[in-house]
Amino acid sequence: MTNSGSTDRTDDPARPSPTRVPLRALATAGRRLGAVVTTVAMALGIACGPVASARADDDCALVPETLYLGEHPSDAELGYTDNLQGVAHDSKNWYFTGQKYAFLMKVPVSVDLDSDIDPKDPGTWPQGVSATAMPASLEAAGYEDFKDLDQFDGFLFVPVAGKDPGTGAAKAGIAVFQAADLSYKGVFTLQGWTHASAAFYNMNEHLLYVSRSKVSSSVPLARFAVDTSLLAIGHVATAFYPAGDRFLTDEDGGPLDPPFDNVQGATFTPMGDLYLVNGGYSPAFADRGGIHLFDSDGHLIDESSNGGSDPFNFQYDPSEDLTSEEPEGADWWNRDAVPGSPQIEGQLHVILLDNDLVSTDQIFFKHYRVDYSCLANGDQDQDGLTNGVEIYGTGTAARERDTDVDGLDDGAEVNVLGTDPFKRDSDGDGVQDADEDVDGDGLSNVAELYTHHTDPLKADTDGDLLGDGFEVAHGTDPLDPDTDDDGILDGLDVQLIQKAIGLLPDSAFIAPDHKQVLLSKLDDVESYLLRRKVGQAVTSLTHLRKRFDGCGQSPDHDDWITDCAGQKAVRDLVDLLRTTVG
Repeated sequence: MTNSGSTDRTDDPARPSPTRVPLRALATAGRRLGAVVTTVAMALGIACGPVASARADDDCALVPETLYLGEHPSDAELGYTDNLQGVAHDSKNWYFTGQKYAFLMKVPVSVDLDSDIDPKDPGTWPQGVSATAMPASLEAAGYEDFKDLDQFDGFLFVPVAGKDPGTGAAKAGIAVFQAADLSYKGVFTLQGWTHASAAFYNMNEHLLYVSRSKVSSSVPLARFAVDTSLLAIGHVATAFYPAGDRFLTDEDGGPLDPPFDNVQGATFTPMGDLYLVNGGYSPAFADRGGIHLFDSDGHLIDESSNGGSDPFNFQYDPSEDLTSEEPEGADWWNRDAVPGSPQIEGQLHVILLDNDLVSTDQIFFKHYRVDYSCLANGDQDQDGLTNGVEIYGTGTAARERDTDVDGLDDGAEVNVLGTDPFKRDSDGDGVQDADEDVDGDGLSNVAELYTHHTDPLKADTDGDLLGDGFEVAHGTDPLDPDTDDDGILDGLDVQLIQKAIGLLPDSAFIAPDHKQVLLSKLDDVESYLLRRKVGQAVTSLTHLRKRFDGCGQSPDHDDWITDCAGQKAVRDLVDLLRTTVG
């Protein structure tokens, strides 16, 4: 990756480079080289079967390779970078949080992040950028800081910290904003918490994780199920449901030793692996600082190195001076996709700040490519999308078939309906995607896909001139154009009329024998249709209809069907057949 204005500082001899041995010291140079070739080839669309096949599937599944690509922006003092805390995204925008001025900012994917955007000065905003300060009600409640955030189902979840105005006790919560317009929805108080550093959503579990500033064998990550339908109406305090804590462990399943201090950010991959970022702005807070990778069970499987030749590099300098550096927020967003982000590639993105007490902090936005290539061809969750498509394309959960929990598999949303697999209500009309009736045939999307197996984008799946919903309601097969195999399309057949007449009791007719006469005359119409004598068929239907065309208030004297409900049902079917035949 070539970044305009960026600097790869791994080999900078002028900067101190404290180092430590990576977790996987057993990795061979050949394996590392294979990973580099594979990931670069994948990004360029080059077939790389021999390289990928040289890596064992179980090895890839356990430890995906993380390759440092570079920085953009790099060493940049910009309007939004002072005390920058967190980063997240939706399908079209980056989102950033800042601590010093407690701002929340949205930046379209097309905007170069190496732009001097000041969240306090709309005059500096490129088209599409928007920002908001901490809401007055949050400030009044004693909150001061925004931390590392995440987005799902159209909402932003922003950890907030501060002190109770009455008691002075430290407190924390999760502030919720609507992603579309950054409007504030409310805050969920984290009872008993004195600080919250990061919120990060696990698509595979449908749970929001929240971290304190320290993570250890005795301090777990909290998990919450979130009802976004309650968030939409502002009922934030009741929308979060505790879902059990998750304890992280070292590589051998034992306690994290030493624990992770100063947790700054975290993000889940589509495979359910977790990247956790920690580290401080001085050597006292730098122990084990960097990026740490945990598998879906919470076991540590990889760690970045601070300098050196390891491809998984996160170099930073926690010096005790005015230029000390500090890790911050993290996000997973595949930027090898279209539309791309200017000068940014890869999937994992982590903020490093160069703290400066006398001027604006500089940002080093680090980017990494993550190699899951040996899992790419499988479809672990059986949702119709391969692992590779979900990891490097849609970004949806690769271990869970319905990312947004709307009742539709991700593959159906992406490949069939074209709806957003991250939003339960893609068009925002108040009806969830599963319950929409896109083709207007009277059947919901979910009913067509999983019950009737009809085409949710085609009102008449089998092309028999009858809508799918009509066929389901009247007992013909919406997947078979000739349900009774008589050589006539269902929409041109008398079978439905005969069925409706046959279901009526003899008492519904002016005389019992008229029921059989009607059925016989319909046999004649069918005979005309089989012989392609359409005109005679229509004439016969027109004459037949006069035998049940009354029932304004009561049947006409010449009606053969005297039950008005039954008469109307039969008449409607005859009218439909006359229309389709004619």
